[in-house]
Amino acid sequence: MQKSLRKTSRVTWDTYQNGCYFITICTKNKFHYFGEIHHQKMYLSELGYKLDEIIKDTPKIRNDQYIDIPIYTIMPNHLHFIITINYKINCHQHYFGAQRKNLSSIIRGIKSALTYYARCQNIPFDWQPRFYEHIIQSDRAFNFIYNYIENNIINWEQDRFY
Repeated sequence: MQKSLRKTSRVTWDTYQNGCYFITICTKNKFHYFGEIHHQKMYLSELGYKLDEIIKDTPKIRNDQYIDIPIYTIMPNHLHFIITINYKINCHQHYFGAQRKNLSSIIRGIKSALTYYARCQNIPFDWQPRFYEHIIQSDRAFNFIYNYIENNIINWEQDRFY
């Protein structure tokens, strides 16, 4: 019997253990679990506040000086952030060693921590499977994405009316 393999959307030339990444994680069916935006201000729900705490604590929880999240924004149905990972490890992304020091394990930790909290609090919640990632390869790209994240709440209401 042949085991079906999940198709990866990750590039093969990056280990996802050393670089700068723009990440978007969405809720299932784009449901507004994290709060609402009114008059260009995000009003977080209980899950939104917990997600905010999880994002802020991610480098500390992992007891890791190699992870930095310089900016993030929580939207009603998704999360954007930039994460830099600076592990000095020289192996391929599909290496079957410790998987706690790569991008996917960090995202998995964030998603599972919020899911666990929601279940403990009896709050209906679900993530969209997977996540979107973009490898940031220049200062210009970093600045563009940083500004996009910084202004995402302001642009949310304008984008929804057109």
